[in-house]
Amino acid sequence: MRYKRLFDVVVASLALVALLPLMTLVAFLVLTTSRGPVLYRSERWGHRGSTFGAIKFRSMCADADAALAAAMASDPETAAEYQESFKLQRDPASRGSAGCFAGTASTRCRSW
Repeated sequence: MRYKRLFDVVVASLALVALLPLMTLVAFLVLTTSRGPVLYRSERWGHRGSTFGAIKFRSMCADADAALAAAMASDPETAAEYQESFKLQRDPASRGSAGCFAGTASTRCRSW
């Protein structure tokens, strides 16, 4: 067990160093294409129902949580769709071509 842990730490450290230039580029692109933080934190479900904090590069609008809550509050069909699959066909928080990423530095997501 001790050797597996050592192997995991060494390989993860090497991967982190190798991917650092790419992660720097992604952080720069997120920072320059929209306002708000570069990283996003969220609670995720883990093994046997435990939760853990996940940190990832922000791929949505800075106010994505608020935009999702507003969309679900104003449209019962949207709320039902989200409750069923935890996904939305027309996600108001998306930074895709129809979202707030479309060439602007706005933190506002598209209007629902």
